[in-house]
Amino acid sequence: MNIKNTIKINIILTIILTVIFPIVAGILINSIYPDKIVNILLHSGLEVSGGVIAIVISMIFFIKYSRKLTLTHFNYTSLALLTMGIIDIAHGMVSPGNMFVWLHSTAVFFGGLFFLSVWIKEKKVSLKTYQFLPLTAISFAVAFSIVSILFPSLIPAMLNEDKTFSTLANWLNIIGGIGFFIASIKFIKDYIETQSIDELLFAGVTMLFGIAGILFVSSVVWDMQWWLWHFLRLTAYIVALSYLYIEFNREVKSIEESNLELKKSKKFTDTVLLNSGHAIITTDLKGNITLFNKKAETLLGYSSSEVVGLHTPALFHQKEQVIQRAKEYGDQQAIELEPGFEVFTFKTDLGVDNLDEWIYVAKDGKEFTVMLNITQLTDPVTHTTIGYMGIAEDISQRKKKEKEIEEYLNLIDKNIITSSTNLEGYITYVSQSFCDISGYSKEELIGKNHRMIKHSDMDKKVYNELWDTITQDKRWHGEMKNRKKDGTYYWVEATIAPIYDDKKVKVGYTAIRQDITDKKMIELISITDGLTNIYNRRHFNDVFPNIIQTSKRSHELLCFLIMDIDHFKQYNDTYGHQMGDEALIKVATCIKDSLNRDDDTCFRLGGEEFGILFKASNKENALIFANIVRKNIENLHIEHTGNSASSYVTISMGLVCKKASDIEGDDIAYKQADDLLYKAKESGRNKVCINKG
Repeated sequence: MNIKNTIKINIILTIILTVIFPIVAGILINSIYPDKIVNILLHSGLEVSGGVIAIVISMIFFIKYSRKLTLTHFNYTSLALLTMGIIDIAHGMVSPGNMFVWLHSTAVFFGGLFFLSVWIKEKKVSLKTYQFLPLTAISFAVAFSIVSILFPSLIPAMLNEDKTFSTLANWLNIIGGIGFFIASIKFIKDYIETQSIDELLFAGVTMLFGIAGILFVSSVVWDMQWWLWHFLRLTAYIVALSYLYIEFNREVKSIEESNLELKKSKKFTDTVLLNSGHAIITTDLKGNITLFNKKAETLLGYSSSEVVGLHTPALFHQKEQVIQRAKEYGDQQAIELEPGFEVFTFKTDLGVDNLDEWIYVAKDGKEFTVMLNITQLTDPVTHTTIGYMGIAEDISQRKKKEKEIEEYLNLIDKNIITSSTNLEGYITYVSQSFCDISGYSKEELIGKNHRMIKHSDMDKKVYNELWDTITQDKRWHGEMKNRKKDGTYYWVEATIAPIYDDKKVKVGYTAIRQDITDKKMIELISITDGLTNIYNRRHFNDVFPNIIQTSKRSHELLCFLIMDIDHFKQYNDTYGHQMGDEALIKVATCIKDSLNRDDDTCFRLGGEEFGILFKASNKENALIFANIVRKNIENLHIEHTGNSASSYVTISMGLVCKKASDIEGDDIAYKQADDLLYKAKESGRNKVCINKG
């Protein structure tokens, strides 16, 4: 049989037993035994018993749900039973008559009305509200009963002259009975949803109360039907009480089992607390120490017997710090806080995390830093605070390490040029040393792109190579010329590498640099001509072979232009060596200013001889460039009366322009250019001779 059919059968059986059977029994019993049975004592016993049972049931319900402080439909059932039970007790204590019927009818009426409250949704309430509701129901029922008994003249007629019940009496019972039946629908609905036997049982109880109210109408005092609904009401009370008795025993057993588990759990918890690797100290609400575990004994040097029940944790706290924290916490909340136990629990009582560093003072006077977390201890039943627990970890060694690390980081910050960027090159961190060398403050650098320190002299190829390397998650190493805030420059030897987060996802790049400005200056001096300030022959000898090899790899057209000032000996003889030096400087500057590309390079090869290494798309453009340089020098209009080619200083040129792959070596290329220079001089000077083929 499936669950739906079982539910349906149980509901039908309940309706038959609590509604149909009583109606049929009422009809049959009056026809079989029409006589009346007058027994006031039995009646009083039935009513008082039912009332007492109703009150007991109500109290059991309120006690059962008091731990959760939740008003359920069973709590509202209790209020109805409580009201009805008290009025029923009063009814059982008065003599038959108008008051007799009045108290019974109003008990049914109020019981049915109050039972309708089972449809109210469950809700959490305060302890005060939870206790207030049953007191209100008791007060109302007692006051109503007393007023009715003391002022009988105010009671309307409940009996007709023929001793049948009045219309008002009938309606009070009918309305109450309908209220019970409506309440029973709620219990049936909940039974269908939960299959809880509690719901089905109370559906039957409310139906019994309801049918008893309805049968009242067709009965007469002391007839068999009258006795029948009295017994039905008592049966409803007894059924509910029997169920609650079984539930009570079940609860007691459950509590006993829970207590046993709690004892085991407490024993286990105490063992854990006492043997924990952290110092654990518990107190009552006044701060008296109630537990002092082994780690606390080891850490502070006190035995448990020396402190438990005798001292508060203030015993081993640094007094100056407690006073300082009391002022700090008091100022935050604008209150006066005494420097005592309350200081330790202040944040906990405010409901905020209470995890702070404190200085402990051991029994021998040694001071050390702990990380102390203070929480409330609460009663598992009442949920009220019963004390506090402090868990302390000795972090003195960690603090020492942190200080060492901090000093080390400060050392790095002041002496190592470091910076970090995100993936797009925006600066996220810079060291103080970085600021010192660049001239920028941290505020000026953070959030800006690293391009702000890029120097225009740096070859774009270097940056392209750098980004190609680091974006492939590799480390780049090289030398860079950077621009300072004041426009001057500095050189660094840099190592740049990717940085990753905890999930191994790349989040940016970190660079470590070494200032090599002095080194670069020395290098520059060693490769720079002292007079003209352009590269010297030594640097030419170093770079020419390398440029040939690089150009071969990229299949480029490489050009070497060698130049010689025409009749320079005569110039020196005519104008003097000082004027000769000035002429050399002007010619060198003109050559340098004539260069088109970043990788075009000029040199003073010796005396009045100069050279340019450059690249061109073809020989025609290379020849055009050479002639531009030649004309620029002549256009300086440096007077030279001893020059056979012009009245100004001019220059003769030999140009070798070949595919790099066709150049056999730098010496051969140099000789070819030098031969072409000689040819230019032989053919009239102030001209360019270029190689053929």
